[in-house]
Amino acid sequence: MDLQKLREIVDFSLPEINSCGGDLRQLYEYVGLDASSSLTMSEVSNALYEKIRGAFASGHAEVWRVCRTLRTDLIREHVLQGANLEPYIDVLDHLADAIRVDGDLRSPIEGDWANAIRAAYDHTHIRNWGDKNRERTYSREFKVAKAARVLRDAGFPVILEPGKLTLDEAAERGLVSTIEDIISTMGGINVARRIFKEISPLYDSDQQRYHVVRRVSMTDEIAPQMPWGYLLQLAVKHAQGRKPYSNTDSQWVRLCGLVQAFAAIIDVQPYSPTFYSSFDAIELLPFLQEMAVYDVLFLYSANTTKRCG
Repeated sequence: MDLQKLREIVDFSLPEINSCGGDLRQLYEYVGLDASSSLTMSEVSNALYEKIRGAFASGHAEVWRVCRTLRTDLIREHVLQGANLEPYIDVLDHLADAIRVDGDLRSPIEGDWANAIRAAYDHTHIRNWGDKNRERTYSREFKVAKAARVLRDAGFPVILEPGKLTLDEAAERGLVSTIEDIISTMGGINVARRIFKEISPLYDSDQQRYHVVRRVSMTDEIAPQMPWGYLLQLAVKHAQGRKPYSNTDSQWVRLCGLVQAFAAIIDVQPYSPTFYSSFDAIELLPFLQEMAVYDVLFLYSANTTKRCG
């Protein structure tokens, strides 16, 4: 399943459930329920969820992962190419919600995506989850895509493919070269002074260290962080710099913008608490790898360096 197939199925599958006009007896008949008992919309909703789950003989956990990947790709195409989010993201949300609890973690997908997508599309018309602030719900996906857009607009081409968003090799080399050139022009010692000035409120005089830590939010108040560890290491690399120095505020702002976007597109920063995430044993290793890369980019050196400047 890819985005193109998803769009085709949704675009050519009018929500037939609308023909029931909200009448519970017609809805019961539509989803195959016995209408002789008391009628509730909840039963209709559950029946549609069963249809979604029943569309797959196996691989339910993998279907959930595919839905998550497709949703990320959809957001990236929306931010970078102006592609429509709705109704596709709504369909993916309902499909993933129906299927998240089922299946062996390692089973391959066997089933009918088209039937599952049609049932999920029907479900979106009887269960409105209210808050459609996608940028708050999927904060990480949007912020990574926006960082890529910043870099693209600054002249560094990005690669956007299914399941992949990154700088191409030449663009990454050019970006790193530009960042290092700015630091050299400013002078590494001057950049280091600016770094420590920025993080000085985080200094603990008792422990003699800077508490640069992961900052997450349950209300989407977190912006892409500055990779102080990476920036400090580059400042050390270019400590002497290139005289005469041009240590201006405009240079500093440009440097911070590029470094911040570069770190964001690497996509290892958490934006919400870990307990908000859904991952299983298969995804534990990538999660730990992300944490390790995050520590090097954002925390390394700052937490282990005594006060200076």
